[in-house]
Amino acid sequence: MEGSTQFKGYILGLKDNTAIRRAGLTINPEDIAEIRSHDHVLAQCLDVVLGAMAFRLNDRHKEIPKGAKRRGKRTVAKEKLYKAILKDIRKLRPQFNIGISTGTGDDPAQRWQAPYLHWRFVPSEMEYRGELTKRGMKNGPTQPT
Repeated sequence: MEGSTQFKGYILGLKDNTAIRRAGLTINPEDIAEIRSHDHVLAQCLDVVLGAMAFRLNDRHKEIPKGAKRRGKRTVAKEKLYKAILKDIRKLRPQFNIGISTGTGDDPAQRWQAPYLHWRFVPSEMEYRGELTKRGMKNGPTQPT
């Protein structure tokens, strides 16, 4: 199944979520449309923000192009954008960590009322390997048994 078709199916399936039904939200297939973000300022802004966050999560802010001594201008600009976004998020959530979900605590209404929530999406087929994490690498990679 194509990625966009799968994603549209996921969005459409949200209408079956108890919290969404209780809130009185409806999602119809004709309400889901593809757009070209450069034609929509808000979508373009969202692309930039998500790109900066993904850039940092994947440690691409550290990359130095081959043959160069320093990071490129775009790399530095993306890191600065990430830091500005992080600063704003931490005004709302001082202990914010980009690598974990913020959650809603014991109040599901926070999904609709909180000024900022953040989810870490994990594929169902993901395998966690602690030795490959930043903290795991401090002790050195483990050898296969």
